[in-house]
Amino acid sequence: MTLKPRNLLAGFFISIFLSSPVLADDFMDGWIALEKEEYAKALKLLGRLAKDGHTQSQYFVGMMYDKGYGVTENDKTAIKWYCKAVKSDNHVDAVNRLKEMKVSCEDVTESSCPSKTYSLTVNATPSSNRIMIMNIRPKYKSGICLEPGKYDILVKHWGYYNYRKWITIEDSDVSLDVTLMRK
Repeated sequence: MTLKPRNLLAGFFISIFLSSPVLADDFMDGWIALEKEEYAKALKLLGRLAKDGHTQSQYFVGMMYDKGYGVTENDKTAIKWYCKAVKSDNHVDAVNRLKEMKVSCEDVTESSCPSKTYSLTVNATPSSNRIMIMNIRPKYKSGICLEPGKYDILVKHWGYYNYRKWITIEDSDVSLDVTLMRK
């Protein structure tokens, strides 16, 4: 991997260490995990911060989905996180990546599904796995549009324990992060 976020973060570290020691620790641990290619750990730490509105973490989570670092490559999810980074603090690298992808945040809607249906995206590690929704006929595809209800999700990969969980879709898109454990 040729990821070298050190240059991206030089000025950022000054502001982060002046803000919150807990935030700084979680971000630093996530960034180090990303550098070490410990993607599941990085996604867990950075993903939590990204959901709480931390701009740099939003960018890194977007990059992980954009490049397929430890997750299934997913442009839609990457764009969502890049746009969050742009909207929260006009993150320059996110702006530039969106330009490269020829996407504008104004063009992105929260859901690409028809009315009264919501998308389900399962982001699984390792990325080459089989994802199934056991209680419906259509085959799973990333961003599948589903009506509100309960769905039985199964993720399988040879040499790993299966992951199975019931999820509920109510009134918004759902993104499920799954990390399979080796046998």
